[in-house]
Amino acid sequence: AFKAVGVVVDLRVVPYARCKRMALNGEVSACFSTSPSPEFAGLLELSAQPLFSINAGYFYNVNEPVKATRPENLPPKTVVGTVIGYEYPPSFDRLKQQGIIVVEESPSEDINLRKLAAGRIDLALLTYNEMKTPKFLIQRAGVSGQVMTTFQAGVMNSYIAFSTKNSEGHWAKQEFDKG
Repeated sequence: AFKAVGVVVDLRVVPYARCKRMALNGEVSACFSTSPSPEFAGLLELSAQPLFSINAGYFYNVNEPVKATRPENLPPKTVVGTVIGYEYPPSFDRLKQQGIIVVEESPSEDINLRKLAAGRIDLALLTYNEMKTPKFLIQRAGVSGQVMTTFQAGVMNSYIAFSTKNSEGHWAKQEFDKG
């Protein structure tokens, strides 16, 4: 998109939580792949079009199957592993606020799946799509045959988030949206 409008960009690969923090602080003009969240109001502007869509789904330990068939039926104080800094669907936030789930954050999806396989958390909530499939995530974490997917938390769009604190953020968003 930037190339289409003649803009050269410098991309740096960093962990998502760091990228988001840098964009929120204005250290960089943008970060991707970000999903909408109330915490971004006035701080980040999302691209006009999503880059792609992702599924958020729960994974369970095959030795400790989940009795619930949907997130709303989980027993109170279910411990759910998430990735530090990731956004999750509104349904997840509601379950947190209602005290149905207790969140245990980890630095990566792989760590969450290994914790799940070891019985240290009840469920893991991961994001995935056609390129980053549940099977791929499970294999990468080395827990094949130990964990599986269960019900969905929802589908979210993923965008480039442009910093309102960075002097080039608004301009970069305009150029990206043109491209």
